[in-house]
Order: sequence, then structure tokens, then C-alpha cells
Amino acid sequence: GHNRLVRYYGGVGEGLAHAARDFAQKSIAPIAAHHDETGEFPLATVRQMGQLGFMGLEVPEEYGGSG
Repeated sequence: GHNRLVRYYGGVGEGLAHAARDFAQKSIAPIAAHHDETGEFPLATVRQMGQLGFMGLEVPEEYGGSG
């Protein structure tokens, strides 16, 4: 989780974790139920995630990532 991300990315990890949490709360949570119910893909939200640098992050397994 958050602490592992901070250990891996250092000070940048703290900002990254905060930005991801803020984005999830403001941009994903309000639309999640709709997309779950309809099966629609939230393309605009995923594009925003890419613009913010959340896509393609590599985190080793020992820090909670997929490797």
C-alpha cells in the first residue's frame, strides 16, 4: 500500500500516493457504481490517469507492485 510506495519512490512516493488518492476520491469514486452497473469503460478517466502519469508505473513485488 501507501507505505511501501513511499519506501520505493522516496519523497516522490508520498506525493504520488497523495495525488492518486485524491484523484480516486474525486474522479473515480463518483462514477464507479455507474460503470460497474453498465459495464461501460471509463475512457475519459483512464486518459486523465495517463495525463497525470499514473499509467505504466512499475513497482517491484516487494513494494506491493506486480513487478
